[in-house]
Amino acid sequence: MPSSKLPDDTAWQFWARWLANQGVSTVVLFAILASGWYGGNYVVREAVPAHLRSIKEGYTEIEKSHREEREERDRRFSDEHAKDRELMRQILTRPEKAVGSKE
Repeated sequence: MPSSKLPDDTAWQFWARWLANQGVSTVVLFAILASGWYGGNYVVREAVPAHLRSIKEGYTEIEKSHREEREERDRRFSDEHAKDRELMRQILTRPEKAVGSKE
């Protein structure tokens, strides 16, 4: 069973010798493929998760500000409603003191 590598060769030595015997176009092709693999690996492992984290943080901030706006609007509505109820109570209990009544 013939072997293309000698028993004392390491894998790196085998591939280095094989690559050294190739033409320039093959070496450039392997460089392009290796850079594509490295770039794709970076995108999948680093860039996409970081981007998704930043999107999630942005939505969290938006939700927080909207919640604060809703709470402020509800508080303001509740205060105005309480003032309206007090005015109605005054009108119903003492109509002579109501705004616009003739005294």
